[in-house]
Amino acid sequence: VYHYHSKDHSVSEKLATSHEEDDEEEGEVKDETSLESAAKEAVQESGLKFISSMNMFFNKHTGLYYCQSSGLYYDTKMSVFYKMVDGRYVYHSAAKSEDSATAYAKSSIRAVVRESSCHKVKQGMLFMFTCMGGTIGREGKLTAVFPEMLVSKRHATITYCSGKYFINDEGTMNGTYLNGTRLSLQKHVSERFELSHLDEVKIGSTILQLHIHLNNATC
Repeated sequence: VYHYHSKDHSVSEKLATSHEEDDEEEGEVKDETSLESAAKEAVQESGLKFISSMNMFFNKHTGLYYCQSSGLYYDTKMSVFYKMVDGRYVYHSAAKSEDSATAYAKSSIRAVVRESSCHKVKQGMLFMFTCMGGTIGREGKLTAVFPEMLVSKRHATITYCSGKYFINDEGTMNGTYLNGTRLSLQKHVSERFELSHLDEVKIGSTILQLHIHLNNATC
């Protein structure tokens, strides 16, 4: 059991607050610099450094990596995850494979359009999501843009943590569907759902088939 470092907790709260502020209005594109700003604050206050290749924060004082999405702390030497309980790091689970976080750092999602009625989205089009995650919506500087009215400006978000990809609906009117199941009620932000190889995601009239591979591997 590790001893608690209070500044870790304050950093996670700051990051959570930055996301809550971004999510206040439906359809508003999230400020792309919010996470970067929070990371800089964290570095200044507690010595945390954001490691983009792992999509985690590294604490030089404890030697642990912090995953904002899961709220877990990763020990690369022991290949285990810890959670914070009553101010202490408590064992949560073992990594599925040695150095799991770094092993999956180069994984990516190749999202291929299987079908779409959107005139600017053609069958076979490819959208790439890396460990930095991405956003799907109707317009703006997003990872995937489907310009039709069934799609909200900021519709769904894909995130990555500890070797896994997740998707959530951003509280849209028409919903996000994973393998035919809607993720949440109208105008309700959904919880995160884990994505797997060959899953299908439907947003508006567009159906994406997901191919999740390590490095440059293909089906």
